Amino acid sequence: MATFVEITGDPDEVRANAARLTAKGQALTAKSSDLLEGITSIEGGRPWGGDKFGDAFLQDYGNVGGAVPGDESLRNDAAEHGSARDALLALAAAAGKDASDLGEAVTWALLDYQSADEQAADEIANTQ
Repeated sequence: MATFVEITGDPDEVRANAARLTAKGQALTAKSSDLLEGITSIEGGRPWGGDKFGDAFLQDYGNVGGAVPGDESLRNDAAEHGSARDALLALAAAAGKDASDLGEAVTWALLDYQSADEQAADEIANTQ
């Protein structure tokens, strides 16, 4: 069974938006990398302290099995990555790549769409 795609709007405009998304994703990746390096550097000094409150924070933040507030998907991510801290770092690192990948996929899909549309138009023109 064939699947049809309907593009509402100018395909060139959609491709331009996809290119912007790709660029924004790449920029987010660079900024996230700097931010994650900063977090890791600050953590080296144990800013949460070594008292019972700091230890309680560390139990939830950095240890496997620590409590994870929020929705079920965040808890699942923490379980997959080992801790709330690791889940946060992994998701932050992946966000820019995911946006870039989406932008690139839309770009390629639109190129394929336009190519198929042009080929169909040529075939129709040749049958008349």
